[in-house]
Amino acid sequence: LVVDCEDWSDSTNSSGTDWQAGPPRWNHVFVIPNYKEDIATLNATLEALASHAWASSYTILLAMESKEVGAAHKAAQLQEQFGCSFHSIMFTLHVLDPSEMPGKASNVNSAVRQFYHMANGDRSSYMLTIMDAGKQRGSNMHG
Repeated sequence: LVVDCEDWSDSTNSSGTDWQAGPPRWNHVFVIPNYKEDIATLNATLEALASHAWASSYTILLAMESKEVGAAHKAAQLQEQFGCSFHSIMFTLHVLDPSEMPGKASNVNSAVRQFYHMANGDRSSYMLTIMDAGKQRGSNMHG
């Protein structure tokens, strides 16, 4: 999915935050595990994250369950809607392994492992936040 975004190269974002200091030195990845979450809940979560001053430097990782009918379609909708709000928004589809217990932990484990296979560069430069959909973080998270 390619989302065409406007030029974000001026020195301030839409909230007037000065970009001169630069974004954080780490790559902040928000892992959002979900199974049968309604689209409105996921929208609210992503809108809250998009309101952060450094949102354009965030990577959003939607940890979807393959057993949810329409999970990939729901993730693609969110990518299209929020693609310009973040550095990137991606999703994984967790397929339950016979040795795993179903649930949030196995979904997050799978998503993080898939992300690290996709990630470029030094893995130590990533900071991961695991958050539930519907649990919004304040807009002053990074100052």
